[in-house]
Amino acid sequence: MAPDAFRVDAVGSHALYDNAVRSGAGSPFFGDETPICRLAGDLAGDHGSHGEKRAGAEGECHAAEREIHTHQELLRLGGTAEIEKCGNGARSGHQGQSIPAVREPVQERIRASAIPGQALATCADMVPISSNQNSCMATRKSPALQRKLLPSSVGDGMKTERLRLSGGTELSFTTAGQASKPALLLLHGTPNSARLFRAVVPALSRAAFVIAPDLPGHGESDPLPAPSFAAIGQAISELLDSQEIGPRFIYLHDWGAPVGLQIAMQAPEKVLGLIVQNANAHRTGWGRGWAATQAYWSQPNAENQAAATAHLTLAGTRDTYISGVPPEVAERIPAEHWEEDWRVMNLPGHMDTQRALIADYGNYAARFDAIAEYLAHWQPPALMVWGRHDIYFDLAEVLSWMRALPRMEAHVLDAGHLLLETHAAEAVALMLDFIRRT
Repeated sequence: MAPDAFRVDAVGSHALYDNAVRSGAGSPFFGDETPICRLAGDLAGDHGSHGEKRAGAEGECHAAEREIHTHQELLRLGGTAEIEKCGNGARSGHQGQSIPAVREPVQERIRASAIPGQALATCADMVPISSNQNSCMATRKSPALQRKLLPSSVGDGMKTERLRLSGGTELSFTTAGQASKPALLLLHGTPNSARLFRAVVPALSRAAFVIAPDLPGHGESDPLPAPSFAAIGQAISELLDSQEIGPRFIYLHDWGAPVGLQIAMQAPEKVLGLIVQNANAHRTGWGRGWAATQAYWSQPNAENQAAATAHLTLAGTRDTYISGVPPEVAERIPAEHWEEDWRVMNLPGHMDTQRALIADYGNYAARFDAIAEYLAHWQPPALMVWGRHDIYFDLAEVLSWMRALPRMEAHVLDAGHLLLETHAAEAVALMLDFIRRT
């Protein structure tokens, strides 16, 4: 990897994409290696969209790996592009996922790498496809991988793994740093994944052992059979137990707040501090845009559900990034970021998770009084880094947090709901200082 491609202490996330492209690092989403799988027909110019492929007459297969660039684009970015042809099989791909099984006898794998001379895996490493010709997914190689799949390097000491939860679904998570350091749990919101933290994890790992999961039904994590914030909180607690995480800082953002506060309240003695980034825990945080959602909580009928979930579109996903944000700030956010979120939201079970959590947020709101009691009694050290142009949470929420935690250090920045997209460098400096002196 080029030495400065992912130096987040020197550049904000708005520059990360451009620096990575210029340096030939491939996709900035996944660090120094971006595996991309395509059918043989792709190289002839028959490219599918958003990972969807046609497998004979049986229907569409959704690629298990993210397709970020075409073959020509990979070469244009300056990385090395290699092609490996293997027989009737499928190989374990990015983050331990499986490449789709296809009817054709040959599958071509294209990989872009910024590491010169890095060898591709051999066909002997392939995982046999399912004997069911209608199946889109390959089977895994060994039972040992059913709990924890092979880690995938994502650059700067980060690695991504998968954990099989007690309920049978799998959770994807990224870690970085030394386990001997204080733990920092990073919890994203909707419609994001742990990718939200790609520009801050390397620097944060200097002071903490960072663990950033994809919440169930987001990113690379499987959806839960019955999604709720309580169930997601339990899944993250299982992750913490599996990693033997003791005292921890907890980063709260958007939907990560119900999850993180549940974890904090279950073991308050283990909370070293809270980092609050556009996370709501008071009724004052609801602006006028919450009227339809509140109506849905009160009367959960089809009409109110349609109104409360009307933002679950590509345009709504884009608005999460740039709506209400000054143009000169918004232009620093590449459209590829919300386009990727939208692609992932349309994976099987993910949109159902979105709808379920919109409904369940009312149950979280019913716990605001209990949360207030927790904050009043325990008074955890806290840092706030808030984007003032948030279209979801009102600025009055800032004062509510400061009243609840009078010693909280608060910083309001010229950013939107997804502050790390434009102010990663500023946020990192504040977080490192907070972690080191707390």
